[in-house]
Amino acid sequence: MNKLKKLTLILSIILLSSSGLLFGCKSLYSEMALEIDKEEITIYLNPTSLEDQQADYDDYLAGLGEEDEAVAFLPEVNEDIFTVSILNLPKGVDNELIVDQTSLGIINVEKTEKDDDENTTTYTVSALKIGRTQLIVKTLEGNREQTIDIEVIEKIEGLYANEYYTPVGLLGQSTIINTTSALKFFPTTTSQKDIRYELVGEYAGVTVSSAGEITAGDTYSGYVIVRATSIHNETLTADLDVRIVQPIDVDNVLLQFEGHAVEEVVLATNKIEESQGNYSVYVLENSETLNTTITADNKRKIEAEQIDSDDYLLRSIELGNTFITVRVSLAGYAEHFVEKVYPVRIIEYPEYVKINGTSGILNNQEIFDRYVNVLGQPFIFEVGAVGCYDKTMKINIEPEDREKIQLSYSDGSLVNMENDIIPSGIDIYIKAIEDSETGEVNGQVNVTVVALGSPDENNPVTSIVNLNLSKGADNIKYVNRN
Repeated sequence: MNKLKKLTLILSIILLSSSGLLFGCKSLYSEMALEIDKEEITIYLNPTSLEDQQADYDDYLAGLGEEDEAVAFLPEVNEDIFTVSILNLPKGVDNELIVDQTSLGIINVEKTEKDDDENTTTYTVSALKIGRTQLIVKTLEGNREQTIDIEVIEKIEGLYANEYYTPVGLLGQSTIINTTSALKFFPTTTSQKDIRYELVGEYAGVTVSSAGEITAGDTYSGYVIVRATSIHNETLTADLDVRIVQPIDVDNVLLQFEGHAVEEVVLATNKIEESQGNYSVYVLENSETLNTTITADNKRKIEAEQIDSDDYLLRSIELGNTFITVRVSLAGYAEHFVEKVYPVRIIEYPEYVKINGTSGILNNQEIFDRYVNVLGQPFIFEVGAVGCYDKTMKINIEPEDREKIQLSYSDGSLVNMENDIIPSGIDIYIKAIEDSETGEVNGQVNVTVVALGSPDENNPVTSIVNLNLSKGADNIKYVNRN
């Protein structure tokens, strides 16, 4: 029992000793802190000389009123310093620091001074290129960390209007000045490209916001002057001649074929003269200079070739449905455009009509007024080729011949010889009809089958069956000649 008590006491002492050591290690850094004397730094790739900066500041002070409060003089510099302090550094703990950058290549960081008595380290940062980065400063021991944001700016030194670009405003609409196109900055790589816009003078119904949004009424026509001012250096300005123009109304954009507006494009693959067509883009009620383009959605089905400013040759490639996009833009202002989409059908036109497997003329078909099948003699009407888009047919019979024959569908319903549209591959039953006055059946009737999808209405694809009408047998008598 005594041995057990002694063992328990020894284990308790060991456990208490271990906890104390651990607690002591944890509390070693509990008061330690890291501090940086600046939250952010801004430096310049191309600072103005300190003499010029001081002269500008003196002029600024001279222009202040008696009650005006002056802003402190903060010179633009190519490099700057910051100091890192380790507070409450425990005895025997290393005061070295580790410095990392979130984005490399923007600045150079150099340790320029270290005071081991005060546990401070001073760094110099110098500009390499424009951009933003963040320095992460850590202690070698104790896991303390602080950050400082650094920005490198390339100052704007010049601002000019682009002589090759004229901004536009649209009548009855609001548009934004394209700063990138309208202005030139020097140096071109400057990061100070923020601009404030304002009108120079007054123009009826025209306003310009500081962000460059031009709003024009429905009546003003001509030019207005808009001044661009750098918000980083208000001595830098550029005046822009802004042209107020008529907008493009998408409803006024027309696609024309042979001088007539169309709502779709239909081309064929099996007719040379129908496989391509000359189309033009026309815009109603617009006097501006415009640019047009036609773009094929699926270039494996249709090809669009521009042959003049507004004229295009559209060529079919393979069967199917697709669409083209017509774009109309203001000349010189590609960003001001409207688009209109037109469906495209690439088809095959009918090449033949077959009657009972024969195309052309089927002569001397005997037709009677009586058949075992009360509907009459069946004929199969077909339109081809296989891929043709419209295989419907119409039957043409001279009006005076329509009373001589009867045409029926397989269900017994009669064919309306004047109006019915007949699908391909259907059986049509034909039989002769007695003359209502004489009771006779005779004569000939020509039945012309016309493919309705024919490309030329004046010369359609047809076949003709020539019917010889005769009276059928009334009954059959058995005669024994023996």
